[in-house]
Amino acid sequence: MVCNLSELQTFAFSNTFLNKRNEPFTIRPLDETLHDGLIETYLAYEPKNSFNGLPPINEDACVKWVKGMIDTGANIIALSMNNIIWGHAALFTVSKNLCELFVAVSSMYQNIGIGTELTRSSINISDILGFDKIWLSVEQSNIRALHVYLKCGFDLISKGCFDDNEMILDLECYRKKMEQG
Repeated sequence: MVCNLSELQTFAFSNTFLNKRNEPFTIRPLDETLHDGLIETYLAYEPKNSFNGLPPINEDACVKWVKGMIDTGANIIALSMNNIIWGHAALFTVSKNLCELFVAVSSMYQNIGIGTELTRSSINISDILGFDKIWLSVEQSNIRALHVYLKCGFDLISKGCFDDNEMILDLECYRKKMEQG
């Protein structure tokens, strides 16, 4: 079992899906060839500062933030057949048994299944990496994301300050549900 997020790149996985518009897209690990593309995706993201102050409005701060995710997380992307990044998910180690999940989908590609598949893929990767639980924070007003996370098996654990919801997914319970059916 892999327990190091940086080792995600050693997995040569790629899964292709159809979105709700019947357009194919691939989910795969982010590699060096697409680092600049991910930075450009967040620089072009609208509206800026839209989820918990992210992505940063300032261009230099945004580039630094994306590079920080690349350096410290296990990153996967949703990629069109034309190599356009439609979405991004990252897992960050919180403790030996717990990781944090971050998911973002470009505004033009929201509400068509990209976030769901990124979330499901992240759950599978978290399991492979040996984590027991996945934690995330999502704004209460982000109804789409809340729906996706609940549909994918996350439980609401608290409504925090500044209108944020904390959610968690217990991977052991998730594995049992998947085995049943």
